[in-house]
Amino acid sequence: MCDDPDPRIYFDALCRQARILKAKGRGGREVTIMASGLEDADEVLRGRSAGDMTIAADAFAARTIKLPTWAKDGFSDVVHDLFFAYLHGRLIAVHCDGSLAKAILGWIDRPPRPPLRRVDAGVLNEALLSGEAKGLWLRGTHVRRSTKADAKTLSGTDLGAALDPVQDATYSMGSAKANIRTNAAFAALTGIVGVTPRRSRVWFRPTQSLADFIDVCTDLLLALDAVIVAGNSNDRPFPWLATELHALQGVEHAFDLTWSTPQSLPTLQWTDEMEQAAETLERATITVNGRAGTPDFELEVGLDGRVAGRLGCTVTRLDKQTELHFGFRGTPTDAGHAREVLDALEQTELLTVHFASGHAITDSAIWTSQVSDAPFPAWEWVDFAGYRVNREKTDVPLDLLHASIATGGDDSLFAWVVDQFGSAGHLTCDDGANEVCDFVHLADDDTLSLIHVKAAGTDSPLRRPSAGKYEVVVGQATKNVRYLQSRTLDEALRTHFDRATWLAGVRQPDRSLLLAALAARDPAAGSAVVIVQPHVTVSARQSARTALTGADATRIRLLETMLNAARGSMTAVGSELRVIGSS
Repeated sequence: MCDDPDPRIYFDALCRQARILKAKGRGGREVTIMASGLEDADEVLRGRSAGDMTIAADAFAARTIKLPTWAKDGFSDVVHDLFFAYLHGRLIAVHCDGSLAKAILGWIDRPPRPPLRRVDAGVLNEALLSGEAKGLWLRGTHVRRSTKADAKTLSGTDLGAALDPVQDATYSMGSAKANIRTNAAFAALTGIVGVTPRRSRVWFRPTQSLADFIDVCTDLLLALDAVIVAGNSNDRPFPWLATELHALQGVEHAFDLTWSTPQSLPTLQWTDEMEQAAETLERATITVNGRAGTPDFELEVGLDGRVAGRLGCTVTRLDKQTELHFGFRGTPTDAGHAREVLDALEQTELLTVHFASGHAITDSAIWTSQVSDAPFPAWEWVDFAGYRVNREKTDVPLDLLHASIATGGDDSLFAWVVDQFGSAGHLTCDDGANEVCDFVHLADDDTLSLIHVKAAGTDSPLRRPSAGKYEVVVGQATKNVRYLQSRTLDEALRTHFDRATWLAGVRQPDRSLLLAALAARDPAAGSAVVIVQPHVTVSARQSARTALTGADATRIRLLETMLNAARGSMTAVGSELRVIGSS
C-alpha cells in the first residue's frame, strides 16, 4: 500500500527497483532482462478504474543462467521469470519469483524506506480467510520433541471446526486456503484463495489471460481496500492456534533454535538460498545462550561436528515485524564454517527461537502458546422435565436392569435416552461389565453414536458447575473411542447378544437386526460420542463463563478444557464429541 498522495510515483520507483534487484547476479548467476514494458497497457487497463483512481501496470521478463549444483562445467540451467506489477488506487499487486519477492519486501522494510508498506496480515486474514478453511500449513512454536510434530499440513472441508484448542495451541498459522466470501461485486475473485499473511503473499486459481489475471487482481485489491476503509482486521482467524503478541515486553532467556525444511513448509516461496540454508542448518551444531531480561542471545556454532565460533543475535521490533539480526561475536576458530552457519541463519524466515518466558519468535512474529480457556463448542441444552437428572438408571440388580429400562414408570436418564434416541433407528443398551458405552445408536442415515450417561450430583436447579462430575464419564468416553470402528464394535456387541435393544421404538428380542445394519453401514457415514450429564445447566455455565474470577469461573474453565481435550481424541478418528447438559 502506498501512503503518498501520488502513488504512481512510487509505483514507478518500485518497478525500477525490481529491475535493479533482479539484475544483481548472485552466486555466480548471469541475469539478463530480456524484455521490458507492457505493450498496449492502456488497452489492457481500460475500464478498470473508477473516477480519478490511478491505475497502471508494468512488466519485464528476465533470464537467469546458473551452474547446476551437480555440475562443474559444460551444463547450465536456464530459467525465465516474469515480473508483473499492477497499481489500482493506492494498492499494488506484484507477481514475481520468490527471490525477487523477498528482495522487494526487504527494500520496502529497510530504511531509508519509501512510502510503501505491506498490507497488514490482519487485513489479509479478514478479507480472505473468513470463509470455510480448506487447507492449513502450521508451524510449531513448541520446543522440538519426538512426541509432537514440528509442523502440520491439514486439508478438509472446514478446518476451523477441526482444530483442537489443546493439541493445536502450540502451532502458528503459516499459510491457509479458504473459500472466498461470496460478493456480487466480484466476478473474478471466486473459489478458493490461498494466503501467507506474514509474507504478504496471495495465490489463486490459474488465469487464462493477462486480462483475466488483472480482473482477479482488481477484485483482490478492491476487497482489501474495503477492509482497510472499514478499519477491520483479524489477527486470529483461527483462535485455537497460538496467539500472536505485538511487543517484545516479557520475551526473555532464549534457550533453543529450530528451523523449517521445504517438506514442512511447502507453501513458502523457497529460493535456492533458503534451500541451501536449510541443508547447512541440518549439518550444524547450535547451542543457544540467552539471558534474563532480554530477547537477545548468543550462539555457539559448529559444522559437521567441528566447533566454529560464537555468533550473536539482536532482536528488534519495527512496524509489526520482529527481526533477527545475526553477527559474529569475537574471532571464530573456523572462519569458513562460522560464516557458512551465519549465512544460513540470515534466512530468518526458516527459524523459530524458543524462550524460557514461554514465547517463540517465528515468521517475523512473537507467539505465545499457552492453552487458552476456549469454550467447549458442542454443548446441547435439553429440558429433562419428567426425568430425574440425578438418577442414572433404575435401582435394580444388573440381571434385571435391561428388562426394567423405560418400563414401569422409569424416570431415570436411561429412560430419557430410550425416549430420545430409540424412536428411530437401532438402539441398544450395553451397560454392564466390559461395556462399550451405556447405549449404542445407529440412526437411519447410518450415523453411529456411542452414548455415555452420568447422573447429576443433585437435582437442585441451583447446582454449580463441577469438573469432577465429568471426569469419570469423559475418561470412559475417551478410552472407548476405538469402538467407533464398525468391525470392533460388532465384535464387542456380539458378546452380550440379548441385552436391551430397540428398533424404531419397538423392543427387540436380540441384537441381530442391529448387527446386520451395522455390517451394511456406509463406511463414509458420520459418527459421534455423546455424553449425557445434566449436572451443568445453561444458566450456570453462562454465569461462570461471564465471570472473570471466582470458583465457578475456575470450575467451568477446567471442565471445558477437559472436554476440549477429549474432543481432540474424537476428531482425531474422524468423529465428534457432543455433551448434553440441562436447560
